[in-house]
Amino acid sequence: IVSSSPSGISCGSDCSEAYPEGTSVTLTAIAAAGSSFTGWSGGGCSGTGTCVVTMGAATTVTAEFALLPCIYTLKPTSKAYTANGGSVTVTVTGKGQTVCPSPVVSAPGWVTTVLSPWTKNKGTVKLTVTKNSSSFPKSGTVTIGGTPFPVTQAGTACAIKKFVPASQSVGKMGGSSSFAVEAAPQDCAWTTAVSAAALPWLHITSGTGTGNGTVEYGVD
Repeated sequence: IVSSSPSGISCGSDCSEAYPEGTSVTLTAIAAAGSSFTGWSGGGCSGTGTCVVTMGAATTVTAEFALLPCIYTLKPTSKAYTANGGSVTVTVTGKGQTVCPSPVVSAPGWVTTVLSPWTKNKGTVKLTVTKNSSSFPKSGTVTIGGTPFPVTQAGTACAIKKFVPASQSVGKMGGSSSFAVEAAPQDCAWTTAVSAAALPWLHITSGTGTGNGTVEYGVD
């Protein structure tokens, strides 16, 4: 709204008035809810204070307003998932304008999002994560209306199985053998070692791997 002193202008509805020559007219701008006054142009006025015009001729002054940006607040503000995954419902509230638009949601590919109907500047976003099939943790950011929502997920714990024979006999000339190893998830790494002090005559010839593999060893 723009008003004048002396009175006569009440704009938007009444935006012009005739004043005697030499009259000093002070214009005041007040922004409506959800907007801000950004400044004057014309009549020698600028800035966001009052505009003073001394009448000497027909003069046009423009008051410029802009909508305030909508700020979206989230509750909760982050989520840490276990390796098994799960869901969380984020409450979203828009502030800054009388009516904020439904927020735009973007997320990493491993996070599924569902936005509820947006009414009265409020809504929810459901974030779902499936089981992490890797031993490596995940991290990323879901963005809801420009507000970041950090998400993390733990990796699946490694399970290593060794299929070692209960016993094995080797002749005096020595020899070699092997046994299988299973690892889950498949990106789990493993190593095998022998205590040189306890068994100096037993040597691991191939004892590292990722996922399923084979350990080969030799006897002097």
